[in-house]
Amino acid sequence: MAKKQSMKEIAEAAGVSIATVSRVINRKPDVKEDTRARVIEELDRSAYRVRSGASPTALKLIGFVNDFRKYPGSQDYVARLLQGAQTRTSNHAYHLVMIDSDAVQKEIRWPGRYEVFQQLSGLIWSMPVFDDKLQEFLEARGIPYVVINNLRHGVQAPLVESDNFTAARQAVEYLIGLGHRKIGFMGGAFEIANMEDRYKGFRLHMKEFGLEVDPDWVIDDLAQVGRQSAIEGCYRLIGRKNLPTALISVSQSVTEGIYQVFQSRGIRVPDDISLVSFDDTPVSEVLTPPVTTFRQHLDRMAEDAVDLLMDLIHSPETIKERPHLVEPMTLIVRDSARELAARDE
Repeated sequence: MAKKQSMKEIAEAAGVSIATVSRVINRKPDVKEDTRARVIEELDRSAYRVRSGASPTALKLIGFVNDFRKYPGSQDYVARLLQGAQTRTSNHAYHLVMIDSDAVQKEIRWPGRYEVFQQLSGLIWSMPVFDDKLQEFLEARGIPYVVINNLRHGVQAPLVESDNFTAARQAVEYLIGLGHRKIGFMGGAFEIANMEDRYKGFRLHMKEFGLEVDPDWVIDDLAQVGRQSAIEGCYRLIGRKNLPTALISVSQSVTEGIYQVFQSRGIRVPDDISLVSFDDTPVSEVLTPPVTTFRQHLDRMAEDAVDLLMDLIHSPETIKERPHLVEPMTLIVRDSARELAARDE
């Protein structure tokens, strides 16, 4: 049997780029016929095709990349994305393949290590944060892709995201409607665009409603949007001169850290401080008290991402700019925020 060849080796043998080989494998129309014939000839004689056992025109796989070690498929956020992506991928007669983000990093370092990247028609990116290095990797191989939510600030990529900016406005407006004027914020990791949008939305809309943002009521430097970072940040918040009457939390995991510290220090939600969060999950309902929060419609976002990916695969010539779809979020009112009486202000 011939020695196994990577896509890079096939590209070199055919005198073309890796992206061209990928376009031939994925039946892209923008390849000259003589170039296509030359690439297929190399695929025919290589161990690449012998091992795959399939024609280079028959592969219909969509990758779903996620950091499954940190965020397994059983986690609510990931499970809802997978459900939507699986349903819509199947409707388009494609097959969804789960790929751990660690495999991408290894493929970047050692091209040809993972054969799946030679067979993908397209890819949905979930986690970790999608940056310019990952973008370069996919575009060099001609793999169409769509990012859901986790895009590094400043990177331009096909994106489906929640409307975090508008939701931040609604959070401020909701608390003002309850009589709050002293509103704080806890967040960080603003290199992630949706985290930054939540914070920017908070500051801008506080100003829009004529309210000052007291620096003592803001923790904006959490290294991660997680429970442990939130615990450290929350201790800093309660160590300052006074507390706001209401606090906006950048994510559900941050909220869990806030609850832990407040309960240990005898600070009652919402009697002593009201709280509004983002990223409604099943945990939001079982915390005491249940959390008022914004829900992302993740299954619908995944379906939109797959539909957008199909356009990028089948009709790339019709797309002039990098697509950007924004999905509204829904405020789920529970018990973590209360109306202030005049004496409470």
